[in-house]
Order: sequence, then C-alpha cells, then structure tokens
Amino acid sequence: MTRLNSNPRGYVIVVKLLLLLGTFCGRTVGDNQTFCPKYLVEKCIDCPAGTFQSLTSDLCLCCPSNGQCPGTEYCMDCPPGQFQNKSRATTCNLCHAGTFCNTTGCTSCQPCSSGSYSSLPGSLTCVPCSVGFYQPIRGSSECIKCPPGTETMYLGQRNCKNCRKGHFKNDSMTLCHPCPGGQETKEEGKYNCTSCKPGYHKELEGEHMCYPCELGTYTLLYGSTSCTSCPSGFFCPCIQCGPIPCPEEAVCPQGSYNPIFCSSPFYVRQGYKCFIADSMVGIIIGSSLVVVLFFVIVAAKLYVKRLRRGGLTENSSLVQDCSTEPVYTGL
Repeated sequence: MTRLNSNPRGYVIVVKLLLLLGTFCGRTVGDNQTFCPKYLVEKCIDCPAGTFQSLTSDLCLCCPSNGQCPGTEYCMDCPPGQFQNKSRATTCNLCHAGTFCNTTGCTSCQPCSSGSYSSLPGSLTCVPCSVGFYQPIRGSSECIKCPPGTETMYLGQRNCKNCRKGHFKNDSMTLCHPCPGGQETKEEGKYNCTSCKPGYHKELEGEHMCYPCELGTYTLLYGSTSCTSCPSGFFCPCIQCGPIPCPEEAVCPQGSYNPIFCSSPFYVRQGYKCFIADSMVGIIIGSSLVVVLFFVIVAAKLYVKRLRRGGLTENSSLVQDCSTEPVYTGL
C-alpha cells in the first residue's frame, strides 16, 4: 500500500498559483473527499474515479498502475487473487479461472501449469489434477478424466497411461482394476475383461491370460477359475470335452484322457483297473523256467568242453616227452 501525500515544493507553488485562477482546493465534507472552491466557485466536487485527494497539495491525484483507488486518500495494491494493469482504476479484477496470483500488486495473473487447474475466479494457487484425471494444457479451469482403459496413478499428471495386461478400467472407474478370476486381458489399455473360453481357466486376479487345462481334466464353461478332473469310469479326450463313458473292455481311472484296454487272455478287468490273468502268470512263469533251463544247459556244455580240452593238453605233453631222443651223458 503506497500513501501519496507529499509533493515537491515547486509543485505546491504551482498549485497555489493555479488555485488563484479558479481551480479547486481540498476540503473534507462528511466522509467524502471533495474539491471545494476557494475562489469564484460555489460547489464542492468529488474526486473522479481512479484518483485520490492529496492532503498536501489539495489536488486529486491519479492512482498509478497495478493498484486501485477506492476513493480514500491513498492508492492500494491489489490483493492476492486479483490484478490491475491500468491507472485511474477504482477496483481490481479477479484472476480468471485457469489463472492465479499469490502475491499483492499483480499486474497480471499467471496461467496454471499443465497437470493443474483453478476452477474459480480469484484463485491464489492452482490445484493438481486428482488421481485418474489429467490436463495437458496450461491455463485450464478443470482436469479431464482419463478415458476407459487408461489411468493416472499420481497427482498432477499431464497424460494418462494404458492399463497393464490383466487389468481394465471402464467409464465408472477412476483407476485400473485387476481382472477377476476366470477373465483375462492379453493386451494393455483394455476397458473390460474377456472370459476364459471352455478348456481354459484362470484362478488368480491380475494374471493377464487364461491357461489350458491339463490332460485328463476339462471345463465346459466360459469364465472358469479351475478345471475338473475326469471322473473314474470315464475318459476326457480333450480339455473342452465332457466325460465319455469308458468301453466295457477297457478301464478308465480318474483323470484318464484315453481308455486302457484289457487284452484277453493276458489281462482281466477288475473294477477300473486291469490285472494280469492267471493264465498269463503261468505263461510268464513257464517261460522264465524255460529260459533258466536253457542257460543251465548252455553253461553245462561249456563246462564239459573245458574239461575235455584240459585232458587233451595233458596227454599231448606226455607223448612229446617219450618221443625225444636220449642224451648221452657219459660214464
């Protein structure tokens, strides 16, 4: 706030001279600052808008720029949230929405930075965009909600990011949410999730894709969170096929994806399992005995051959010793 209540000495002399020519001098009548004539004038005249009465010069002086003159004896700086860039102003202007001024005496208001906004006139500061909203332009009066499939996870964002795989966001949501069990999103930026097709399942939230059922299990529904094991007495040839009754000549334990046939006369069916038939047991035992007997005979023959070869070697050495000529050694 600047009080303008003094003037140079020469200015006062000039003023006094002008007053002699019929100009106005300062007088206070009630609560109003007025010009009252000293010479040749009968009326008192209020100071014009945008001026104030100087207590030393008896003149109405003009308020300088970036302030206001409310009709008192001094000029005032504009308060925060307001501005004035003209002289002779009686009031200050509120900062427009999307702008702000946080000090006194502003000649203009600053635009809000991108990622923030001011929705009301006369704002002292700008507000950062909330989570789920963004604003890429400076000087905005509001933030924009992120479109479906995108989000902002922090305050004051200039743009939105796509939802991650396994997550989604529709019009009613502010942030991306993980897909529930039985649903998936294989790509980023999705606004809804897709149900797992038959033969596939997804148990946990947040996983981005459905997984096929293992062999011997199946699911016939969309959006399955788990697979069902093929029951005993049935077989499930594919993961999206229902259980098929096991043939009479075969067995199908739980989790079978193919029937196991019991070939007669080697195997017999008992319940959901195949067992070796008694006849097959006899055949196996007899075959084993034959094999053992064969190896025994072969081993015996080899042993006899070795014995015979040993006897021939001894006889041949005796014959050789007798056929040699005697050596004369003398008397």
